[in-house]
Amino acid sequence: MSKTKVIPKNIEKKFELDEIFFSTTDLKGIIQYGNEVFTRLSGYEFEELVGSPHNIIRHPDMPKIIFKLLWDYIKADKTIVAYVKNLSKDGSYYWVLAAVFPLKNRNGETIKYLSIRIKPSSKMFEIIPDLYKELLKIEKEEGVEASYQYLLNFLKEHGFKDYDDFMRKALEEEIKSREKLLNLDTNIVEEDFTGFVAKVSSENPVLRKFERIKIISDRIYAEFNDAFNELKRYVSLKDELEEKAKYISRLADDIILLSLNASIESYKVKDVGVSFSVLSKEMRENTSMIERNMKRMVNTITQIANELSENTLNINYLKLQTNMVESFVKEILENQHDTDDISSIYMIKENLIDLINLMKDYLSNIAELLKGLNKSLFKIYNEINNLEMLIKRLNFIHTNGIIESAHFVGTGQGFVILFSQMSDLVQSAKGEIETLSYNLKDRMDNSKKINRFVDTSIYDIQKIELILEEI
Repeated sequence: MSKTKVIPKNIEKKFELDEIFFSTTDLKGIIQYGNEVFTRLSGYEFEELVGSPHNIIRHPDMPKIIFKLLWDYIKADKTIVAYVKNLSKDGSYYWVLAAVFPLKNRNGETIKYLSIRIKPSSKMFEIIPDLYKELLKIEKEEGVEASYQYLLNFLKEHGFKDYDDFMRKALEEEIKSREKLLNLDTNIVEEDFTGFVAKVSSENPVLRKFERIKIISDRIYAEFNDAFNELKRYVSLKDELEEKAKYISRLADDIILLSLNASIESYKVKDVGVSFSVLSKEMRENTSMIERNMKRMVNTITQIANELSENTLNINYLKLQTNMVESFVKEILENQHDTDDISSIYMIKENLIDLINLMKDYLSNIAELLKGLNKSLFKIYNEINNLEMLIKRLNFIHTNGIIESAHFVGTGQGFVILFSQMSDLVQSAKGEIETLSYNLKDRMDNSKKINRFVDTSIYDIQKIELILEEI
């Protein structure tokens, strides 16, 4: 570790958008490992970094409150996302969006921390440098607690409920921006790898095993993008259902009003109106059941949307981890690591296992989410079937009303008008329910695709684990 104090310079270190890096520390923040991108950006030799506190790269422009939040989260075994300005050994700086994960052993005890970092590029990042300057100023004048309150107020003013909400959105926007700017196409990734293997392919048995891991990790990353896009479609289902539920509720209100009018008309025609009174009552009761049915559906879909919203962060974590594995293995192959250096290979293997274990944990989380999601979708599907039956019954009641009113020329004229008006409302409700049924069926088919992705990814990870055991 260098003991010379680093003087910051207003020079940004070259950090490409397609680069991604990670490092691990023990529970006290002492660096245990970092990949080559991390080493290059830090400006230190690998041997200087290992065994040094992670704050060796802390930039003086960073507010203390961000690191306090970081430690509060990870000590509570929670993952955190934060924008960080780092200091290189030569005094230059580089910004990252960092996701820090607690790593657990088989007993569920946290044994180390792993941080994955990418270059920020979204519009969200534009507010960060000035925000950090203000936080730093407040800390110097009023202390860390005042800085924390300012941060919370700032986030609320910008539309975020709290820091969790902010970091969920930040990670989502950074990943989205990065992929858009890099024009990432998962099909191209797979096609390009044929040439990549031809370039780096080695007779060395260890490197050949890493090549096999690279092929598998590329496939997982490519398939994950497709599955992620399918998952995002569920979030839109909430808005769609709520919109249709409001429309159908308005139709139901109108039908109930017409039913009441029909009841009033039935009293005017005395004994002749008894049948109309019965029909009107049935129509009101049936329409009320439709309303209750719609409310249950909205509650269920809202629950799904909330679960998906909460898991969006986990999904993006998995995306980040998958990209890190793919990039790390590519880095190993491109640099043709000395496989005779047993300690180096062991360290690479150990850290790759850490990344793979992280992926397994988050895949398990998504698998649990899907179980609940599939149950909820089936529940909604049954509700829609019930709804279709209620609409058919409503249509039947309306038809009987038309037929009945035709029997009473003159006295039944008012009913003819009322039941004709109901016809338009019932047909509108029927059309909305059929559209909703079709869209839900489409989502249920998508759910099967996501389930297949999770199953095949877990299987692929097991294959990677077997290959790592051979190294």
